[in-house]
Amino acid sequence: MDNHSDKALEAYINKMLTTQQNYAEKPLNSQELKQIALDIGLSEEEWIATQTQQKEHIKAASWLMQSQNYNDALQSYRQAFALNPYDINSIYGLAWANAKIWENTQNKNHKREAEEYLVRALQISPTHLPSLQLQTSLTQKKKENETLSQKSKLRGLIAFASVVALLFISGFYFNQTIQAKKEEIKAAQNQIENIGQRRADVIRTIASRNALTNAEEQKLIAEITKLNQAIETQKQNTKDLQTRLKDETYLEKQKQLSSLIAKYKEITQQKETLPEIIGAENRWSVEKKKYNQIIKEYNIYIKQFPMSLFGYAEENYLP
Repeated sequence: MDNHSDKALEAYINKMLTTQQNYAEKPLNSQELKQIALDIGLSEEEWIATQTQQKEHIKAASWLMQSQNYNDALQSYRQAFALNPYDINSIYGLAWANAKIWENTQNKNHKREAEEYLVRALQISPTHLPSLQLQTSLTQKKKENETLSQKSKLRGLIAFASVVALLFISGFYFNQTIQAKKEEIKAAQNQIENIGQRRADVIRTIASRNALTNAEEQKLIAEITKLNQAIETQKQNTKDLQTRLKDETYLEKQKQLSSLIAKYKEITQQKETLPEIIGAENRWSVEKKKYNQIIKEYNIYIKQFPMSLFGYAEENYLP
């Protein structure tokens, strides 16, 4: 085409673009399109050439669609559409290519364009079977996607509810367990306090007797009595055993008292008092061992997952 023809073709395409903007108007037939082209300045031969070119674009686009090259097919259909915006094959092709791209990319813009071109195609030819089939397919896929979305949301809600329920049940179980262990510690503390009180009573009883025949025994009893009184005073001032076990002076006094009692058992000549002090000290040792075992089990438990997440503090051992 010469320069004049190129300008005429450009004017024709611009005229076609203008008609596209209002596709609700009555579709133009081939004769009306030809007349627009001739009025703009295209010759008969040039008009025929544009229509041949339009068909070539559609043919190329169809081949590209079969090759699943949907983006290039879309461009070819657009070129064909620019030459004849009322050709059913161009319009359907644009809807088809956009629908395929949407299926692959889930880009909603392509889905919207596919639906718009289908509306136009069915306005031009309400019985156009490929357009009707594509419209049905898009509607089904839309419903399928909505169903999948609803199922996905439902699965998400079920998963969330399951996690919440699991956390609640786990929290209830672990809370019950930790409370049971704390009650066990409390019972052990009460027992150790009772045994400690009995040991203190035995010491006071021995100290009150005047049958001591050995000066070394008297000195030991005096030291034991003094330590025992200091421990009793500390117990009166601090009722909670675990709090006392954090006090280094209390721990040291307990160690010294056990050491003095052990020494007393070695040297005592008071036969009537020996069984009493040995019995009291043995009971103290047994209960101390039980208590420390309970504390050990508790401290191990709170360090294990998931209890380690809650930051429970360790309990203290008896010396």
